[in-house]
Amino acid sequence: MLDRFCTSILPQKHHCIKKLILETTSMERILLAGDYPNLTSLELFGFEEEVVFRYFTDDSSFRHIFKHQITELILHNNDEDTNKKPWSTYITNV
Repeated sequence: MLDRFCTSILPQKHHCIKKLILETTSMERILLAGDYPNLTSLELFGFEEEVVFRYFTDDSSFRHIFKHQITELILHNNDEDTNKKPWSTYITNV
């Protein structure tokens, strides 16, 4: 299903997409499947600390999207120990 979505549907409709709601496990594949000029909202499930460092830093291949397009970012934390690090740590590192 994900293969068909990334190879057939997204390449045809990528310019119409304004919001994506994704599991972090499929985020990279879906974001690489097309150019999303109208994407302004991203909601991520399964968000963990390692995702911050992989996708939300200056070294990320998605840096342009996150810095210049996304105006609404919703993260559903999936860390085992949410008391381990406060949200301010996530925000500072991003």
